This record gives sequence, C-alpha cells and structure tokens, in this order.
Amino acid sequence: MLFTFGCGLNRNAELDHLPFLNEKLFLTPNSYIFVDLKGDLGVDKISSPAFFMKFKVNTSQRLSLAVNPAKTWVRFKLSPDVLKALGHGPWTLELASSLADRATLYVPDPLAKHGLKEVRADRRGTENPHDVKFRNLSFTLDSPASPQSFYYLKMEASRPAVLPLVLRSWKGFYSYASYDYLVFGMLYGTIGCMLFYNLFIFFSLRDKIYLVYVAYMLSFLFYFPLLNGQIGTVIDIDPLELQTWERFFLGGSIFFACSFCRLFFRTWQSVPRWDLVVRSFQIMALVIIALGLVGLFYWAAWLAKFAGAFGPLSLVVAAVLCGREGARSAKYYLTANIFLMAGTLIYVLWSLGIVKKVPGDILFTLGPAIEAVLLSFALGDRIKYLKHQTHALAASEAVYKRASETDGLTGLFNKRYLMEQLEGDLAKTDAKGQQLCLIIMDVDHFKRFNDTYGHPEGDKVLVTLAQIISASIRFRDYGCRFGGEEFSITLPDTDLKSARIVAERIRERFGAHGFNPGEAKNVFVTVSMGLAQYSPGEGAVNLIKRADSSLYQAKAMGRDLLVIAE
Repeated sequence: MLFTFGCGLNRNAELDHLPFLNEKLFLTPNSYIFVDLKGDLGVDKISSPAFFMKFKVNTSQRLSLAVNPAKTWVRFKLSPDVLKALGHGPWTLELASSLADRATLYVPDPLAKHGLKEVRADRRGTENPHDVKFRNLSFTLDSPASPQSFYYLKMEASRPAVLPLVLRSWKGFYSYASYDYLVFGMLYGTIGCMLFYNLFIFFSLRDKIYLVYVAYMLSFLFYFPLLNGQIGTVIDIDPLELQTWERFFLGGSIFFACSFCRLFFRTWQSVPRWDLVVRSFQIMALVIIALGLVGLFYWAAWLAKFAGAFGPLSLVVAAVLCGREGARSAKYYLTANIFLMAGTLIYVLWSLGIVKKVPGDILFTLGPAIEAVLLSFALGDRIKYLKHQTHALAASEAVYKRASETDGLTGLFNKRYLMEQLEGDLAKTDAKGQQLCLIIMDVDHFKRFNDTYGHPEGDKVLVTLAQIISASIRFRDYGCRFGGEEFSITLPDTDLKSARIVAERIRERFGAHGFNPGEAKNVFVTVSMGLAQYSPGEGAVNLIKRADSSLYQAKAMGRDLLVIAE
C-alpha cells in the first residue's frame, strides 16, 4: 500500500470517475517504421519528402526496437475516428514496455522549427501538468492542428525489445496506471514480507540457508522495480547506469537461486552430477553481472534470457531428482519453481513478441512473488523437520543415557550413576548446609537361594526388592543396584532419624514378602542394611565405605538388621 500511494501519481487532478481499463487503442498497426542504423539522423531529414517512402507499413500490434546505436522511428497520425473512439482529449500515448530506454516525440506545430515540436519523455514525466509518473515512457497528446499531420516518435533501446504503442484518454490512463501500481505494489509487498520474515528466522536460528533466501529475495526486490521501470519514476538515473544495476541484481537473483537450491537439497551429496548443472548457472549469473558492469548489455540480455528460461528448469529437475531420493519439502520447492519457470518463460516469449495477449511483465513478477511464499513454506516445513529430528535425537540420546545409567534387570540406577550423582549431591549438601544419608543393603544368603531354586527365581527376588525400594522413597531420592545382590539408596536433605525410618520400612516390607520358587511355598528372604550420615567435607568414597562397613556389621550380628555407622 505504501508503494501504491507513494508512486507519485498526480493527486491534484479532479476525477469524476475512473473509466474501464480497456478503453484503449493500439496505434502500432498501420503506423510506419524506419530504422536509422547509425542513429545519427535528425527529425529534419526523417520528416523530409526524401525519406517519406523509406518508412515501411507496420501491420502488427507490436514493433521491434533496434538496439543502440540504431534508432527506431515511427510515423503515425491521429485520425478523427481514433480520437472519437476515446472521447475528448487530452490523451496519453504509452510505449507499453519498460524495455524502451529513451523516446522523443515530435508533435505537429506550425510555429516550431520544421513544423514539429520536440517533446522528450522519461519515467518521471514531462513538464506537462497532466503527465503521470509511470514506469513506461508516455506522452500527453492534445488534439492535432490537422488530422493529416504526422507525428514522429524516435525510440532508443540498449537491449532487444518489442512493444505496442497504446493510446488512452488521460483519465483512462490515470485509472490504468493506478491499478498497475497497485498490482505491482502487492507483488513487491509479498516478496518484501517474505524477506523480512525469513530474515527474522535467520537471526533466530543462525542457519545460513535463510540468509541465502534473504539475499535471493532482496535481489528480486531490486531487480524487478528496475526492470519494470518503477525505480526510474522516483530516481533520476541514466538508462545505461540503470541497465548496469539491473544486470547486477538479475545475476544476483540467479546466483542466489542456485545457491538456495544447492543448500536446500545438498545437491553436491544427493545428486552430484546434476549439481554441476546448477553450478554452471551460478557461473552464468556471474558472467551476466560482469557483462553488465562493462556495458555489454546486449549480450547480457541474451544470456539472461537463456538463464531465465532454462535456469528455473534446472532447479525443477533438481527438485524432482532430490524428491525421488526422499528429500523432504521437495513438493513446495518444486511448485515454487514451476511458478517461477512459467512466469519467466511467458516473459521471455512476451519480450520477443511471440506471446502478445498477456501482461508478461506482471506475470513475470507474479512468478517470483508466488515462489517467495512457497519457498517460505518449504523453509517452514524444513524447520518442522529439523525440530522433529532434534526431538527424535534428544529422545534417542535420553534412551541411551538412561540405558547407560540403569540396571537392565531391576530398572534402578547402576553403580556408575551413583558415583557420578553422589559427588554432585554432596557438593549441594555442603553449599546449602543440609544433611544427606546413604543406605547400603545386601540380600541375606542370596547365593544359597540361587543354588537351591535357580537363578531365574533369584532374579525375582532382586526385582521385588527393587520394586519395594522404588515404592518407599521420594521422587528426589534414588535407588541403585550397587552390584550383584547389593543395593544402595541415597537420601538428599534427610536427617538420620528419617533415613532410619525409610530403611526399616524397606527391610520389614521385603522380609514380609513371600516367594514361591518351584514347589516351595512362602519362602521368605531378608536383607541386611548399613546406614551412614554424611559428614561435612567427607568424600563420596569414604561415605560409601562407612555405610558398607555398617552393612558387614549387620551381617556379622546375625543378618536382617540395620546398623548405623558412627
């Protein structure tokens, strides 16, 4: 909207209505054309009787402009029938293509030299108060002094161009220009929104593919207003300099389009042979930039048409190949480049005069605008995929970490976890001035039980003890299988009295549980325990040693006992 209303249209005009956009006439048919190959002839010679028969009748709705230094001259009349069809003047004559660089109109005027008044035009308008700043060159025409008078139009182009001459009433042209600015404003706005959105994503994720996307869209955002003539309406820039910048940003858009494709699909790994084709278009893009910088616009234009026609096709093929290899988001990328390829192909055919009844410049800009949105979808899907991968990796790491820290039989932590965790717990206990207790227990006569009933039944005893331990402690406490039939419980922020209650509860519950190994009924197994309270500054090894010594005292005193370390 800012682009549309800031386009510089004449807002001082008093318009009763905006006429329908199709109120226009093509002056190109039945006009007369002459090509001045050297480009050194003036209007005095061109309008002389000697040159009258050198003009050839043009029957097409479009005419091809000669490339500098040649100049293309057009001779036409404004017949009463033509003017009547458009209503009262003034009228606007538009060179309906932004590819024309300069134009000079010679208007019949009996008081002027050679009977013709010279009027120069650029995209910033002329001194005529009715003129509209527009991306295409245009002239305001008043009623001719004589219906038989000829107008002469000299046009210059530094690249191949095909265009019609369109005549509209001034109000009709104002309406047409307003809608034209609105359409292009929406297209540029779409590209700009996608640019800033993905720039924000880049600063959030620091993934360089988003920066390449931003560079790609930024090249588009400069190239298309240069190509379509909007920049020329607000900046007084020489056409040759404008062409230099146009080639620079066109080459940049091709280069970054290929770079984005290579990063998105990692083509050097997934399709290394086709990656060479994509890289060749990157080199071609750099050549286009170089040709533009040295002023070889003609060759840059033809190379750009080739790259524009076949470059998107190479990216489509890359997407298809990578999609067959299982690449995610290929559907978004493929659809995006199909739109780009279609818009580019239509524009190339339109600029060559092959396709005539479509707005090629608008469709050319529409393709990248749609591509910008779809590529953002592709990047969004990529974020979703990477997030899924990250979660899957984190879950896998958690599983492996848990497996490395737990005992496969009982599900409790293992001795390795105890030694790693206990050091941290002791440091926290010292820092907060709290207490900590450690219980170590051992199943009584476990070897005899295994020899009598077998190891599978012995495993059931160990699993049962582990279950009772887990059910008897808090969430922040943790039990470990210390080794064989030996277990430990760490009780952070717990005094000796509370730890003793926990230990006795486990010992009593386990001792009251009856096992039924084989044909035996209600076989009871007991457990001996040692309990040690942490002393400030004491190491984990010494704490374990004191608790373990208390355990052996309990066994020596007859088993099924809890002994507290001094």
